[in-house]
Amino acid sequence: MAWAKNQFDTFLKQDIRSLQLFFDLVSKRDGNRLRLIEDLLADLTKEDTRNLEDALAAILGRHDNLRLFDNFLIWSLKSFQRIFFDDIVALLNEHPPDEVDLEGVRFWGG
Repeated sequence: MAWAKNQFDTFLKQDIRSLQLFFDLVSKRDGNRLRLIEDLLADLTKEDTRNLEDALAAILGRHDNLRLFDNFLIWSLKSFQRIFFDDIVALLNEHPPDEVDLEGVRFWGG
């Protein structure tokens, strides 16, 4: 459960906040915009930077007629699917509920 909460917090707090800050900075109409964006990127961890890049590519990189909000919604739903379904299914496939180590200790129960 702690893992899911951490994933949720990362996705909703850090990833979404980074996107919001980025779009807020891009929309500014002053000469400091580029420096502020560089500062934002410098403050992010490598993982958070990669997540922001992936999100921006998913949202802005579409070449069809969808609006920005639609792209954001699609990215959000796909991210949720990946984090809270696909990754969990992959983990359960890798470590089935009855898995034990060489000493007989259950992987999921300790």
